[in-house]
Amino acid sequence: MNMKKITASLVSYLSLTSAAALAQSSVTMYGNIDLGFERTNNGKGTSYAMNQGVLATNKWGFLGKEDLGAGYTVLFQLESGFSPNTGASDVAGAMFNRQSWIGVQSPFGTFKMGRIKTLLYQYDYEYLDASGNSMANASYRFFDFFGNRTSNTIEYSDAAYGFKWAVQHSLGGIAGNSRANSMWAETLAYNIGKAEFLIVNQKSYDETGTDSTRATTFGGNYDFGIARFYLAAALDGGPASLKTREYSVGLSIPVGVAGRFQTTFVRKQNLSQDHANANLYGFGYVYALSKRTNIYTSWARLTNGANASYAVSRPGATFSTINAGIQHLF
Repeated sequence: MNMKKITASLVSYLSLTSAAALAQSSVTMYGNIDLGFERTNNGKGTSYAMNQGVLATNKWGFLGKEDLGAGYTVLFQLESGFSPNTGASDVAGAMFNRQSWIGVQSPFGTFKMGRIKTLLYQYDYEYLDASGNSMANASYRFFDFFGNRTSNTIEYSDAAYGFKWAVQHSLGGIAGNSRANSMWAETLAYNIGKAEFLIVNQKSYDETGTDSTRATTFGGNYDFGIARFYLAAALDGGPASLKTREYSVGLSIPVGVAGRFQTTFVRKQNLSQDHANANLYGFGYVYALSKRTNIYTSWARLTNGANASYAVSRPGATFSTINAGIQHLF
């Protein structure tokens, strides 16, 4: 075989192997921009402002994967939050403050490590909250999501026969004290027909490892066709002797082909202090202009007991807000 044939064969081989490698790996850039206007009264007075991230938090990021063969795939995600009304990062000094993890998907489940969404934050929007945990009347105002994301975290998850389950452990990194600043969380979800059920258990230790905050959140939803009904509750404990309960009920109603109306009622009950309960009720409407662009509006009113001050400047005050905006996915 002469040199020209050898060279041609080598080039052909390299081209084929390169094409195969490119076909087995990919990196996707994605993001969301959400901006609008808001009128709010937090008990101190009325303010008018440009709001952002009401329907979905503003973010951009990279999602990558590489197929290793035999059912194994390397995954990674890098995600950063930003404020489109100013152009600034929403957390100074943290480039990928929302998510930053690498993992392996296998026939035996998915393993991740890095900065990851907490389990309730991952599942609540689908299973428990008619608002999708967004807009003015979202459940995050009362339910404890343990910071939404947690760093130095290991997560294992899998799914089978309609069940999904996951376990998370965040390492505290304190020498001589494995509990300090650590967190454990477990979840089990089940989908059957038109019904979905979820339970999430979370426990986070303080910087000394001697006290903890705990929450068990459970509930589900059922699709009646004309509307999807949601119901949820949470049993919280700590820090110290604090005990609270959260309850929510809601409806998500399709309006035509492109619209969705939702309404929720959420209650916070403080068992450790008198007159420290609070109620939140409101509604929202989303209309899809296209697959990637939505317009929305929402309204909510939050009333506090005499010793409660959720979302307000003083105990006993009432919080109210109304907003409207546009969201685009890219």
